[in-house]
Amino acid sequence: MNEQERVRVATGQQPNHRPRPRDALVKAPVGRPHQQQQRQRGTRGSNNDSVTASTSSSRSREKKDNSADKSKETLPMASFSELFSFFETRTNKLLFALGCFAGVLNGLVYPILAYLFSNSFSDLGGAADGMASIRNVAFQFLVVGAYAFAVATVQTSCLEVAASRATLNFRKRWFAALLRQDCAFFDLHDVSGLA
Repeated sequence: MNEQERVRVATGQQPNHRPRPRDALVKAPVGRPHQQQQRQRGTRGSNNDSVTASTSSSRSREKKDNSADKSKETLPMASFSELFSFFETRTNKLLFALGCFAGVLNGLVYPILAYLFSNSFSDLGGAADGMASIRNVAFQFLVVGAYAFAVATVQTSCLEVAASRATLNFRKRWFAALLRQDCAFFDLHDVSGLA
């Protein structure tokens, strides 16, 4: 039996018909009706079992390749408007903006400290009266420390409250979207992973 006849027998084609398209091979029904058709045609012999097994293994390889291609496809990134859509109220948007502004002010602490350190070493090195310049440098560092504490507190508290409110809003929308699905959706997907 040549290669074309093996393929014809494995795919269930009649002798004088055109071969089925490749997509039809992948989508061929598997199960009892397919097995009954094979029994009626008499293709359950020992020689044809290896051909059927090789055809089914090639089908499974094609399915695995198709699923691998689908998993390699990347989803588009969310836009900024989609990302910030979870800040529904003005209060949440204001808290987020205030937290970002406080973060910028908190980042200014390090350049201020670098400037103070450079000046403090020159002031302490050339100090004639001793304690007055040390007291002045200590007072400057105390003010910068109080400023850093206040700005970092505002930044952390505003961003944390805004994030917790946005997360709660996201969870509500996600759960509402799950409730809108058909029953068949939960048969196909892992329910515990979605909740």
